[in-house]
Amino acid sequence: MKNVLILIVLMGLFSCKVSSPQATINEVNKAEESLIAGSYIVELREDIFVPILSEEQYINAEEKEEEILYALEIKKKEKIRNFASEYGIEIKPGDFLLYASSGFYAENLTAETVGRLARDTANVLSIQQDFTLQDIRARMQETGPFPEDIRARMQASWGYDTIGFTSKAVKYVGGGANPVSTLRKIWIIDSGIDASHQDLKTQFASGLDSSWVSSSVEERNPKIDFIGHGTHCAGLAAGKAFNQNQPNNQNLIGMNGVSPGAQLVSLKVFANDRTAKWNWIKKSLDYVAKYSGKKDVVSLSLGDFVSNCNSHGIRPVLEKLKGKGVFVVMAAGNGNGGIGQDGGDFLPGCIFGIDGVFTIGSMRIDFDFPTIPNSFSIFSNFGANVAFVAPGEMIFSTFPNDTYSVASGTSAATAIVAGIIHANGGIPGQMTEKVLGPPGTTSYPIPKRNP
Repeated sequence: MKNVLILIVLMGLFSCKVSSPQATINEVNKAEESLIAGSYIVELREDIFVPILSEEQYINAEEKEEEILYALEIKKKEKIRNFASEYGIEIKPGDFLLYASSGFYAENLTAETVGRLARDTANVLSIQQDFTLQDIRARMQETGPFPEDIRARMQASWGYDTIGFTSKAVKYVGGGANPVSTLRKIWIIDSGIDASHQDLKTQFASGLDSSWVSSSVEERNPKIDFIGHGTHCAGLAAGKAFNQNQPNNQNLIGMNGVSPGAQLVSLKVFANDRTAKWNWIKKSLDYVAKYSGKKDVVSLSLGDFVSNCNSHGIRPVLEKLKGKGVFVVMAAGNGNGGIGQDGGDFLPGCIFGIDGVFTIGSMRIDFDFPTIPNSFSIFSNFGANVAFVAPGEMIFSTFPNDTYSVASGTSAATAIVAGIIHANGGIPGQMTEKVLGPPGTTSYPIPKRNP
């Protein structure tokens, strides 16, 4: 009988949930095959461990001087480190969460340690076992990559505007011209950005680019993008076509984004194998919380399906960014097997109801036949969390090594809206028309850049 009781206790420690409703091991109910053994993100109670953005010393300071932030970081790290040491956990320097939430990331935790942490509801808000995110490959790679010196002979299939050096989708929402001169930044959390691309290379002035991927020298460099996904999104949001000012430009192509020339920050969270870890996303958002400025825009063309979106782990972070005056746009997701589904289970896009935080679905525009009504993309997720739908099919943009490509997905639509918000310096305008989408009774607004 004694052995049976011991077995039951051990099974409880290894299970995905524990009895306390405020301290779970797999709070978002991520699929088991995606969970990373022994690795956990521990969120601490904010009334005990106050995030820096909520510290009175930070809030009341007229200027957020480096001395103030440094002192707060030292104080906060010491308190979190002392707490973790009670459980035999040594936190690595880059594994603290300090600004938008309080907590830490740790590897090689035993089931016994996790169980003890989960029961410590006086200090621990939640525990989430780390997990890998889905492949961020565009839903379909339609065309390309193709070089700059190829004439846009297939303009219809490319959706390319030869006069404006841009995607017709960008022109449709009012972008592609009139650069906005501002220090506001667009933070692209993605696979990196090819910062040597001729249409992007002048836009990395902040020195804030960073990578959380560390398995190779190239992956540690946020200005290298082997996948192309981040570069494609960056061009849509902020590209400034180099070739539009070159001689013989009729034989060249280029890319003007919605807010041409906007300052970009590349935060790399996807490895060359197209996978990311949830702790990298969390750390990158905490990094944004530290360094972002008012009216900056965060673009999250990423996500994955979970079974529970009611997470302590991400909503408070988005609320802190909102409080700092930062806008966030997130992809609604590309469904399953090419068919969209309710986005209420797609993290982080499932989170809504926060001012300045927008989840973006995709719509189709037939530029060959402009009289055909716009339609909701069949692959796009939908639901109450979707704030806008933007063009996301057959979208032309930048690609690594001074090339270009055409791809489809809610990632492209999200990047377009990031450019709109940056150019507007605020929330998107809305077109008079809307797009009817699932569940068949919902009309989704289309955003636009203001003049």
